[in-house]
Amino acid sequence: MKDILSRFRPNGYMSGEIINRISQFLKLIRFKNLLFLLFLQSSIFYLLLSSSNISASHVWYGIIGLVIPTFLIAAFGNSVNDYFDYESDIINHKNASHSERFAAEKIKKASVRLGSLSLVSMAVSFLITNNLILLVFFISSILLLYYYSLKMKCIPILGNLVVSCLCVIALFLPIVYIMLIAEGVKLTGETRVFLSGFLFFVFLTTLIRELIKDLEDINGDRATGCKTLPVSIGESKTRNVLLGICLITALMLMSWAQYLGIFVNAYVMLFCVFPMILIGALIVRTSNYGKVSKYLKWLMFSSSLLIYIFHFSYNL
Repeated sequence: MKDILSRFRPNGYMSGEIINRISQFLKLIRFKNLLFLLFLQSSIFYLLLSSSNISASHVWYGIIGLVIPTFLIAAFGNSVNDYFDYESDIINHKNASHSERFAAEKIKKASVRLGSLSLVSMAVSFLITNNLILLVFFISSILLLYYYSLKMKCIPILGNLVVSCLCVIALFLPIVYIMLIAEGVKLTGETRVFLSGFLFFVFLTTLIRELIKDLEDINGDRATGCKTLPVSIGESKTRNVLLGICLITALMLMSWAQYLGIFVNAYVMLFCVFPMILIGALIVRTSNYGKVSKYLKWLMFSSSLLIYIFHFSYNL
């Protein structure tokens, strides 16, 4: 019986090792975060398509030309950032797998492969869409993400602003695709107000999340000489900056929601404004920034549903 079982152990071990490597790779590229970004991008795409007469072929072109390059470029950005943050992450006790199965050299190889795939996806996207705006954005994004990981993340606030802007521009791409390539839709006044306010809200929440991550990583950043905002001005002052941004975001949401009807207004107040104020209060009360980050992720998810609340409320 033991001999029979022993025959299956190597295969079982290899299967477990493969599954573990896949799991580590998905953590490296922040797969859940990428899925959320693609969910937002696809949701905006859906909002615009629902009010247009665009053919099914344009939908597939949008998926290949927008979604796939966005996914690969963002995955490259996450992996190359982990490579340059290798020492800092060890000090911060993050990504313990680095010392085991995902060493720095493996992260570097994964980044090179993801970068190569990103370049291929850009070329395919340009062949499909034949639009220089998208190509320029993709090339600029991959260069900015590399330079951000190399230097800009250690410049107070600048690196945080770059990541926030790139996230917003990624969500703006479906609008560019529909308006300039498919030429199948004209945005109504209400849709313009909604999208402009929503994208600005995404910018602010991404900025808050990036600053919270800097607070989480303060020990490693300080040890490696990376002068993020918390390292430069201190933890306490950074908390106050975050509280100010949270309050500004809450005020912006209340003002913006007044133009979007009663259903959207009620949803914004209950699931966006109130949680944002609570998160601001929590930031100045606790040093458990991982907990704050989780609450913010829930807020970002609940706010993403605003796209569908807006769409269905205007089609009742």
